[in-house]
Amino acid sequence: MRILLQMEDGRIEIEVFEDQAPLTSAYILGLIDRGDYDEATFYRSSTLGVEGGPRLIQGGPLGDFPQLDFGGRSQPDELGFPAFGEVVIGLDIAEKIAESETAGEVRIGMLEGQILTRAVAITAAHRNESPS
Repeated sequence: MRILLQMEDGRIEIEVFEDQAPLTSAYILGLIDRGDYDEATFYRSSTLGVEGGPRLIQGGPLGDFPQLDFGGRSQPDELGFPAFGEVVIGLDIAEKIAESETAGEVRIGMLEGQILTRAVAITAAHRNESPS
């Protein structure tokens, strides 16, 4: 199963690992199916404190996501973020978002330097039953 995130500058297609991460996959697919990612944004880029480490980009509806937290129902990686898939199309778009300026308004001190100055709009998001 894949999900497609459409942005003004292109698209990101993610292969969802339903077998390896069933709870997180079901949660993300539920958000997609309800339309919660339509008109949402990518708003955060962080190395999670790992110098020179890979960057996490975070997007979607803002809110409390206990299912994705360390103490929630899903199984996290060692940093507390459960991986649910892999970018298969649009890695260049994801990398561009990850490298964007991070001087955005911060409401939580620990996110200083992680909020994008300009959020990237997700114009539409849906399941892609027929991967390209």
